Amino acid sequence: MDTPTPAAGTPPDSRDRIAVGLRRMIDETEQLLKSAVSAGDQKFDEGRIRLQHQLAELRLQLDELEQTALQRTRQATESADQALRRHPYGAIGIAAAAGVLLGLLVARS
Repeated sequence: MDTPTPAAGTPPDSRDRIAVGLRRMIDETEQLLKSAVSAGDQKFDEGRIRLQHQLAELRLQLDELEQTALQRTRQATESADQALRRHPYGAIGIAAAAGVLLGLLVARS
């Protein structure tokens, strides 16, 4: 099964919500399977086993998605750190401008 990848334009917080929703769905489905073990029907057991395998695969894919997101976050952090080290005065100027804007907004309220 191919690993589903989010669209390139999907914001990171949307990816987080998707990951949380998928993990919750997996957990709830596993609880349902555990509670339904006592049913004992052969066809149900076959379906349950197939669903357990699919859930395990989905959990692996979700873990891969989370690892990819962590890796991208680390890369972005390293990139920002390098930019700050190359242009420290520009970073100070941006921080000062942000502070002035924040001060103006706070003073207005």
